Formats: sequence, C-alpha cells, structure tokens
Amino acid sequence: MDKNFNTWNKYWKSKNYEINENDNIELRNEIIRYEVNKKRIIEIGSGRGLDAIALAKLGAEVYVLDYVEEALQITKKIADTENVTLKYINADARSIPFENNFFDIVYHLGVLEHFKDP
Repeated sequence: MDKNFNTWNKYWKSKNYEINENDNIELRNEIIRYEVNKKRIIEIGSGRGLDAIALAKLGAEVYVLDYVEEALQITKKIADTENVTLKYINADARSIPFENNFFDIVYHLGVLEHFKDP
C-alpha cells in the first residue's frame, strides 16, 4: 500500500457518516437538471456517496469507485438508510476495471487534484 492509501484510509476511519441534507446541495441541484434516468454512471472517489445516491434516486444505475474500503462502507451505510442500490468497486481510479464506453457518465468531485498526473 502506498502512503496516499494509508492517509485516506485513516481519514475515512475517522469520519462520521451522518447525512447532512445541505452537503453539496448546489451541485446536486445542478445535476438534477440533466436527464440521468437509466444512464449508467460511475462516481470516482465516492466519499460518502451523497451525489451517487442523489443520481440513483433519479433513476440512474450508479457505480461508486474508491480505493479505500472504509469509504465504500460508509457510502453503503448511507445508501442503505436511503433505500438506494449502488454498485461498489474497490479499485484505483487510475485503473478503472471496465471497458471503454461502459459508462454513459463519469463523475467525480474533488478527486483529480490529488493526482500528480491525472
């Protein structure tokens, strides 16, 4: 495991996974403007998964990818309380385990700035 993994693993283990309805509300309202029903979407760097959950509630088939299992577990707990089904992928964003064009939309918020060469 690299240093970044250990940093993010420690970060997510220390996080509370309570839902705050106002988290990223402006962004979520912007997303809602687009037709995502029946679209296959992947969120890279799931965090708590609030955006992924919002997309799934709009009818999208949503995959969440994070290389820290703890983040995916937090996302799953929140998705379960919201009665939302997501698909969870524990992988590195630099090597997404899907063929090209598998997803209709690739979404991320606050991920690229963590890479030296995205």
